[in-house]
Amino acid sequence: MMKPMKVFLSGPISSRMETYKAEFDDAARIVIEAGHLPLNPATLPIGMESRDYMRICLAMLDSADLLLQLPGWGKSAGAIAERTVAMKTGVESLTLEDFIREYGPERVPAEPESGGRNMLNIRKARADIIDLAILKAAIQDGRGPEMICPFDEIDIPLDTGKIITATCAFVNSDLARFVFKDCLDEGQMNDTATNKTGYFWSMGRRHILEDIYPHLPQELRDMIRPRKITETINGELKEYADPLWLPSATDLFGAPEEKWWPDEPDSFQLPIFLKERDRVKECLDKGTWFYWLRSVFASNAAGFCLVSTDGGAGSSSAYLSRGFAPGFDL
Repeated sequence: MMKPMKVFLSGPISSRMETYKAEFDDAARIVIEAGHLPLNPATLPIGMESRDYMRICLAMLDSADLLLQLPGWGKSAGAIAERTVAMKTGVESLTLEDFIREYGPERVPAEPESGGRNMLNIRKARADIIDLAILKAAIQDGRGPEMICPFDEIDIPLDTGKIITATCAFVNSDLARFVFKDCLDEGQMNDTATNKTGYFWSMGRRHILEDIYPHLPQELRDMIRPRKITETINGELKEYADPLWLPSATDLFGAPEEKWWPDEPDSFQLPIFLKERDRVKECLDKGTWFYWLRSVFASNAAGFCLVSTDGGAGSSSAYLSRGFAPGFDL
């Protein structure tokens, strides 16, 4: 007989407060009837902070053999983050429908014969060709998660002859967000030690829009959805939208706990940046390198936030040269 699997249940909760317990309990019953052990987040008490739930759920997922995706998981930021962690840690993911088809009581697979040999799991990467127009249409139809998922990469030829790689940082039924895998180049955020320009008036933003964006393929530029950005500059609220942008500190690290950067209502931590090692980037011939974020450093007026070579949060005077790894939305 096959050893019972520990099956972590993943799906929308906060958007289904009136029904999620019944939905998770039904899924747990299916798992038990198939002879396996459900790890059910719906049994957690109500009233904790969102980040506390996520920490507990990730600990449960860390001990799981299988991630079971309940209906609607693709519209839940938490469930998408859980799937991303499962992919990075080698935990298999199945939808509830596929689980019933594969592990239903009448379809429980037998334990494979090892013949006394040591057996290893091998995970193979597969390259697929996806037409950009088809991907964009799928996102517009709410089927983005069926086509692409966090950590998937696309290669983008620039008209300069370079090919850059962009990594899917987040996807749901409304959009797919990409960030350059490594820095395309480096430069200053401003030519003096000041962040009083905010990101909007900075040299760094001008470099992204004038020196990098025009070199993207026209087909891609036609499909990009400008991202709305909100910031306060010298006490004045500024709202604008850019087709190519530097990630915010919140994109990389989540909401600031010690106010190193301002609150950024237009941002949330992207699932691919939950771990330090996944925030590390290379720049040209420098190897791993510091790279700019668009968030001003709140403790002084001289610098902007950045990501250090170890993937940690840092800051630097605006006139120093650091890497640029922008992002875009489809």
